[in-house]
Parts: sequence; structure tokens; C-alpha cells
Amino acid sequence: MISDYLMSNRFYLSVTHGKPMIVNSKCTQADFVKQYNLGVIIDENDNIAEKIKDYWIHFDKIQYENGCAEFLQIVRSDEMKFYKTLDNFIKYD
Repeated sequence: MISDYLMSNRFYLSVTHGKPMIVNSKCTQADFVKQYNLGVIIDENDNIAEKIKDYWIHFDKIQYENGCAEFLQIVRSDEMKFYKTLDNFIKYD
């Protein structure tokens, strides 16, 4: 299902505004949060307060900012590919 791969605007805003996010482990965003160190991933039976506290204690601002920059670079690259494909489609229509 296509909606399994959708990302919310809130996700992108979190990254662009430098705000670590809290995501459910079963959503698509969790993969990106884990890969790029963008916040806290919560499992169903987790103690949320404890998980957030642990994240805060071990928060590495440089690692977080690098993850945000790397993720945004990929988004920008995908966006450029999209516009190039759209432009080619319009030109050849």
C-alpha cells in the first residue's frame, strides 16, 4: 500500500527546524530516524518518559545535525530527480 511509505509534513518540519522527533517503531519514519539519528523510536511496551530521558542524556548535537543534513541532502536529490522527470514529461507530451 502506498500510504505505508508516506512521510508527514511534521517529519520534514522536525528535520528542517532541528527538532528531534518521537516516532512509533512500526512506522516508515522509524527507519529514517534510526538511520539518520533524528530522534527517539518508541516501541509499544516502552516507558516513553524513560526512553526520552535516556535520549536526552546521550544526545549528541553534532551527530544529530549531521544526520539532519544527510537526510535533507537525500530529500533534495529526490526532489531534483522528480522535477527533472516532470520537466522531461512536459517537454515530450
